[in-house]
Amino acid sequence: MTKGDFDPYTAPESDLAVAGNDAFGDVRVLSFSGRIGRLRYLAYSMGLMILLSGGGGIVAAALAPVVNQSAEFSSAIAFIFMVVIYIVAIVATFTFSVRRLNDMDLSGWMSLLFFVPVANFILTIVLWAAPGTKGENRFGLQPPPNSGIVTLLGLAMPIMMLLGIASAVLIPYLHQNSL
Repeated sequence: MTKGDFDPYTAPESDLAVAGNDAFGDVRVLSFSGRIGRLRYLAYSMGLMILLSGGGGIVAAALAPVVNQSAEFSSAIAFIFMVVIYIVAIVATFTFSVRRLNDMDLSGWMSLLFFVPVANFILTIVLWAAPGTKGENRFGLQPPPNSGIVTLLGLAMPIMMLLGIASAVLIPYLHQNSL
């Protein structure tokens, strides 16, 4: 057979990949620009919780000998420390939610709904469950695929939530029945 002949059994030689679908955005943890997917949003939130809890415990243990000297001093140190932790948590949470909303092609300003009762619960469900837009949108390229650690941390968040609810129900029940 020559090069110009038609053979119905040969594979096509053209590139079947659609241009632009394999381009991914950068992974920047604390940035208000860009996009993150559902699982990465859960993973970053869980990682932040672990980091702040672990870091807070280490700092509290390191300050324990200093704080035990005076009650007023220990109250002031604890207050300042908690304010710093809450500020870091609020800023990081807003960066994650803005980027998650951007992934759904929505404005990051909608993250201010966290300050509205009932709307904050609905927004949390939407951020956890709604899929992002495929490909590029007005906020940038699609998020990169998730790594193993992102998957592990992202799935740990709902599991920890369910374990917390189960323990809040079961511990009082078991305690009441043991008396």
